[in-house]
Amino acid sequence: MAAETFSYSGNPATDNKDWVRTLLADTNADGLGWLLSDEQILWSLQTEGGPYLAAAACADYINAAFTGPGRAVAQKKVGDLAVVYASGRGVATWAMIAKQLRQRAARGGMPFAGGIDVEDRLLELEDNTLMTPAFERGMDDNPYLPAQPGAGEVFGFSNESGDTGQVA
Repeated sequence: MAAETFSYSGNPATDNKDWVRTLLADTNADGLGWLLSDEQILWSLQTEGGPYLAAAACADYINAAFTGPGRAVAQKKVGDLAVVYASGRGVATWAMIAKQLRQRAARGGMPFAGGIDVEDRLLELEDNTLMTPAFERGMDDNPYLPAQPGAGEVFGFSNESGDTGQVA
């Protein structure tokens, strides 16, 4: 079995492993030791969809390691009331950290609503590799009624006549 390695260069901008360590505050700056080996983080980076999801998976692993059977359990008792809980290095927060990291990962993509000028929109309409719009003006119109103004137009442009002007 290969020995585990632990490292932190201090520059998360150039190394995804260090990015994950920074997100989890696993930099050994407190001198208490490392929470995860480099190999564990690199495996998470390979199996998850980026540093935020890898860090969330690592937070789940840390949470499981601290709260698993027989791990870091403490008990407080006052009279007949006894409370058993996990203890050590912020155990209660690891599930919350994992949730927050997954939320940050979900915000990564930006929606695209189209070009900002007529030329961009025309290029989009001509590009056969793009998906067709999920909705268009007039899509819910009753086909048995007379045509309504704007029917058959996609985002203000006429598909049938090739007119490129905005619909008033």
